[in-house]
Amino acid sequence: MRQRTVLNRLYRPKAAGNVARRSNRRAGRRAARRAGYLYVAVLFTSLIIVAVVTASLSLSTSSTRSELDRINRQSALRLAESELHRIATVLSTDDQWRDSHSNSVYSDWLSLATLSGSTDTGVVSSDRGNARVRYQLFDVDGDLANDAQDEVVVTAHARVGRSHVAVTATLQNAYPPLPILDYSVTTTDDLEIDSPGTLSTNGIVQVADDCKTGTVGVLVAPELQCSGLNLLSVRGDIASADVQLPSHDVVDVYAQAATTIPTNAIPQNAGVLQLQDILLSSNTNPYGAVDATGLYRINAQGNVLRISHCRIDATLVVEDCPRIDLSGGLTWSFPQQADAILVTDGTIRLQNVEPVLDESARGINFNPASTPYRGTSSNSNQTDSFPSELRGIIYAQNHIECDALTDNSRLNITGALICRDLRIYGNVSITSLPELIDWPPVAFADWRPKRFVRGSFRRVATP
Repeated sequence: MRQRTVLNRLYRPKAAGNVARRSNRRAGRRAARRAGYLYVAVLFTSLIIVAVVTASLSLSTSSTRSELDRINRQSALRLAESELHRIATVLSTDDQWRDSHSNSVYSDWLSLATLSGSTDTGVVSSDRGNARVRYQLFDVDGDLANDAQDEVVVTAHARVGRSHVAVTATLQNAYPPLPILDYSVTTTDDLEIDSPGTLSTNGIVQVADDCKTGTVGVLVAPELQCSGLNLLSVRGDIASADVQLPSHDVVDVYAQAATTIPTNAIPQNAGVLQLQDILLSSNTNPYGAVDATGLYRINAQGNVLRISHCRIDATLVVEDCPRIDLSGGLTWSFPQQADAILVTDGTIRLQNVEPVLDESARGINFNPASTPYRGTSSNSNQTDSFPSELRGIIYAQNHIECDALTDNSRLNITGALICRDLRIYGNVSITSLPELIDWPPVAFADWRPKRFVRGSFRRVATP
């Protein structure tokens, strides 16, 4: 019996409940182990996602900042370029800018609000509110105000956000022709044509005051613009005048650039300075050094100057001279391109002008190799003769008087007459010179409009 009991204990089947409990405990332990692994995996995955997102956000922010900087650089460049054009416009309309600016000194910073409406700034950045620009004017001689014809270097410095850009360009005078060059005759006072005088021209005549006549004075022109009393017999249209003179001193402009002919080098006769039987040009000057541009200056020191029997391919500026007498054979033309031929602060009188300049009569060769007539063939003989003619602008701050030629033929002028009073006592013909409009002389051009010197635009280091 005891043996069976032991055997029964050894071989008794296990209770179902016990087996189930032990199985559940093992399953629970395995599930706990799996839950721990899953938590770690999820946590690690979350960390990776966070890192990726953070890196992506960082890259996105950096890319955005880089793109914004690129836009700002382009906007700053556009703003600086726009400022150059704005300054060119300002200088073209302000007569006092050379006095109101200091050489090589930057202006105050200007905001877009300040510039609004004055220029297309080209700023498209979200940093528009922080966009600023300033400019500097620089004259190479260190003085903006000493010469109105000097070029000026303009530098514009712009900043938008963190971006700075500076650009520079050189401005020079554009020199468009003044309205006065549209006229064959301009007087700031009266025009008088006395019998048997006749003035004929293919250009317009403008007279600031009265148009007078003797007995039968005749004007033949496309149009007479006369502001005062008109007593002339006019073959052409009639209108009122609006005479606009240069704002600068024409005589002074020419005098400053001219080569001086010493007064004591000029022969005198009875107190009258005499330019007679000479050839004056950019290659020939019997009284001293030649001027390569053919521009000469004489200070008459209060004396009368007589010019007779001469061939002149030059511009002559005569100061402190009460009267210049032109007589004899005169063949006178501008030196190179169309320009004035005689400029004076006094009176000019054409009296006893002969129809030809005759070499054999004067015993002089007026057509040497140094100055061939009209650029044609020269020679070394004295057998040529040249028609008396005046080619260019004749400018007098006082009167111009024209008598008949010695043979009563017509005096031919190609260019323009500009003076206070014009008095015609003979037959005078004035033919316009289109080159004066195409390439106006500096003294008869507008100095205000500016243009950029080709090839001068460039970026520079920001200050």
